[in-house]
Amino acid sequence: MPLRQAPALAALSLLLAASAARAQEEKSKTPPLELAYSADDREHVAIRFSPDGRLLAAGGSGFIRLFSVPSSDTDVWKEEKLLSQRGIVNDLRFTVSGRELVARSRDDGWVVWDVAEGKRAKYSVDDPVNGTGITNFITEGWLVLPKRHTGVELWQVGDALPRRNRSVMRVDVISASGVQLGRITGRAATEAELFLGDDDGYLIRTTVGSVLYGLLGDPRSPNAVARSARSIDAFKPHDGAVTSVILTPDHAFCATAGVDNKVHLWVTNQIPSPDAKTGRRPVVPKPKWTVPGYAVEMSRDGKLLAIAEPDGVGVYNVASGSRVSFNPTRDRKGLAVRVAFSPDGRRLAAVLCTCVQCRPGSAGFVKGKQFDDHGGTLFVWR
Repeated sequence: MPLRQAPALAALSLLLAASAARAQEEKSKTPPLELAYSADDREHVAIRFSPDGRLLAAGGSGFIRLFSVPSSDTDVWKEEKLLSQRGIVNDLRFTVSGRELVARSRDDGWVVWDVAEGKRAKYSVDDPVNGTGITNFITEGWLVLPKRHTGVELWQVGDALPRRNRSVMRVDVISASGVQLGRITGRAATEAELFLGDDDGYLIRTTVGSVLYGLLGDPRSPNAVARSARSIDAFKPHDGAVTSVILTPDHAFCATAGVDNKVHLWVTNQIPSPDAKTGRRPVVPKPKWTVPGYAVEMSRDGKLLAIAEPDGVGVYNVASGSRVSFNPTRDRKGLAVRVAFSPDGRRLAAVLCTCVQCRPGSAGFVKGKQFDDHGGTLFVWR
């Protein structure tokens, strides 16, 4: 090596060392929360707190565990119920009342559970309806559930239905605004709009009306033409699957996360709506801020974001993008892949995966295993 290059390399090494030291110092300013509970006896995949915060549901391969959340810091975490569902349970949604839990698995699809009885609900899924007269579906207890391959379904479950048999009403949604997405991997909704992210990294913002009725007519009709998001160059905020889409309570901001290790915060009204008829290229907005991360969840008051980062779980201020807490997982030799806030914001749950793709030094997520199938140890901080 020429002698004149040595000082330059030494200076570069000092610069990198100083940068690493500053990063470590920044993390030390955001102390971790207190670990309240961990469970590594099973490989957990999906997690969700009940609306009243009294239960934590955790799904995995062939099971759903219902934990009672302690009312005080001195109480012990207990598994109240163990439910059996075939396949990997990789998505959990409570209904607004909290009486039902809707769970998705590879083998059983979407299943409705009666939480109090710990049994499958005695409801039938009716044939899809055309959505006539359906308004404010979120406030009336509708759930936005991705279909197995393409599109979403809007489900209304249980007591909210004016039917004696309390059946499940389902609206089958095949395309959004005439634009065909891939497998839906992230979604959020207001009373008037849906925000759908797919496994190719596209994010579609569309009105509920256009989803229910279709701008190009009934998508199942032979005369209907649905164009792919790629063909119209739709908005693509992530390189790879969109893992999370979340809205602030006032719907002013939208956070998205992807397998590309990026979490963006967007001004909601700047997210473009697709135009399949004209094929115009959308004006691509700039995020308000971006931080590393693979999945994101928001506190109920909309002030904090929990982000699954490459080396831990961070809690961020929504308005500023600054980190207020950091909970390291590097010593566990895995990657946080799921996060969830309790409704009161006092507890933070996460799932840490230690598979070959998630260990330190791995090449990252690959097509062979879908992100929502990754799972491992359950952690709860307070």
